Amino acid sequence: MQKEKRKHPRIEMGWPTTIQTAEGPIEAKLKNLAADGAYIYCKQTSDPDNFVPITINPPNHSPLKVTAKVLWADQGLSPGMGVRFVQMSEKDRHFLVKEVSDLLKSK
Repeated sequence: MQKEKRKHPRIEMGWPTTIQTAEGPIEAKLKNLAADGAYIYCKQTSDPDNFVPITINPPNHSPLKVTAKVLWADQGLSPGMGVRFVQMSEKDRHFLVKEVSDLLKSK
């Protein structure tokens, strides 16, 4: 059995997300979220170890601007990327932590 490496619990969701790349924006969907990272479903991916600007669009809230490091990318059956958030405003970080916490409590 493989040991779980994540430090924070994740919650399933479907927020629209835009990833900025050198080739242009990639429209994507945030599939799960933790306070420190996410799995983003997208047909185009960025290479692991790249840093990418991401805009997350939660419902009923202003867009969140985040810089994330790509930890892994897969274009197989479930295309997407696993990312770790490395830079965001304190206000956006507080919102994400509260949102994840509230959604976990409601499950």
